[in-house]
Amino acid sequence: MKAHYRTTSSNGLRLRKSPHDGETLKVLPSHTLLTGMGEETWVKVSTADGQIGYVLKDFLEPVSGPFASAQNEIVCYTAKHQAIESDSPILINRDFLQSVEKMEELAAAHSINLTVTSSFRNPKVQLRNTVVVPSNMSNHHVGHALDVNFLYKGKLYGCSSFTDRCGPPSEVCRFIREVKKTVPSIRWGGDFTVPDYIHFDDGLNVTNPQQFLTKLHKYWLD
Repeated sequence: MKAHYRTTSSNGLRLRKSPHDGETLKVLPSHTLLTGMGEETWVKVSTADGQIGYVLKDFLEPVSGPFASAQNEIVCYTAKHQAIESDSPILINRDFLQSVEKMEELAAAHSINLTVTSSFRNPKVQLRNTVVVPSNMSNHHVGHALDVNFLYKGKLYGCSSFTDRCGPPSEVCRFIREVKKTVPSIRWGGDFTVPDYIHFDDGLNVTNPQQFLTKLHKYWLD
């Protein structure tokens, strides 16, 4: 049975053509998912794009659960415009990647930083202190959703700012309108029957429930 790993080096981990001082094929960012093909001090691995090489075992940690079956589909988002951030890896489905890239581009244009509070998450983990009761069919469970707070001019705006008398800054509202206008697949949670003002997804659970269930089963139930 193949082992699965995630890289842990914050400065990147060299994927080498051979162990020890082999030619560097690429530098893998932290949290890159790998499949083990044999190991000692150096682990022979394959990357999601099929490249084979060796990495130091000291900078790997074993992973299980969704990563074993979804390593080619769930990716760690890297900011393109320095306008999206999180204290933990931002994990999303490759099919949701273009939408997030466009959201970040629009945020940068409006001088807004998106602070991600939730991305791909385990449906079996019970959330506490949530503004909205989590759905059993949440797009978060398949990597097709993000929850974000809006950082504008040094101040953070979350759900409560939308129910305050003054509301969030007009620039935040303009950003949301532009996202809905220019990224047709994106739904904003503020438009839901029970509003969730920090939520964005692509509605996969509604537009293609069969594909949603296929992914849910693959990542969490296999």
